[in-house]
Amino acid sequence: MKTEQSMVQDSLSEIKKACKFHNTAVLVGHPYKAGEKLYNSATVFLPDGSTFTYDKKYPTELESKYFEAGKKEPLVFPFGDAKIGVIICRDQNYPELCRALTKAGAQFIYILSAHFYGPKEARWKLEKNRAIPITRAVENKVYVLLSNFVGSHLGKVSLGNSLIADPDGAVVVSAGETEEGLLSVSIDDFSRRKNEFHSEN
Repeated sequence: MKTEQSMVQDSLSEIKKACKFHNTAVLVGHPYKAGEKLYNSATVFLPDGSTFTYDKKYPTELESKYFEAGKKEPLVFPFGDAKIGVIICRDQNYPELCRALTKAGAQFIYILSAHFYGPKEARWKLEKNRAIPITRAVENKVYVLLSNFVGSHLGKVSLGNSLIADPDGAVVVSAGETEEGLLSVSIDDFSRRKNEFHSEN
């Protein structure tokens, strides 16, 4: 009989094969067990077969009953001509993590999130969870891409509102709170803005 961890690994292997076949990249969140320790992790699969994994550094109080805090260095991986940093959900509350990513060369920061709360709490925390990624974009002069889960789980709800914020803090594009969607931004836009920023300084 397969263990839960082996089923996770089998699924990740299939995703890796699909990325190579379709010549695309994917960032996926999943549990990861190392010995007796369980981590809330995010793995990047690139078309060339390369993989990179980051373990959530700041689990919530509830998560801490199950997951260890990640100890790895901040994750920055190359994709095309860009470098992309990754953090998970509540990690966004800690500005030093994004500073470390930009110091390591990140031009884009991806926040993989599932902001689950009771329905009322989800509503009054909505603006906070939209404001923080925008703030991180302005602080670090990078694009920030927030991908937040849409739907309910175990009586709690995550209200989506995924967004992409540019280095000036403008929301380039955003999603709703009840339906899945695809958001995108052109790397060419970032290169142009970066050149403008350097010329102004």
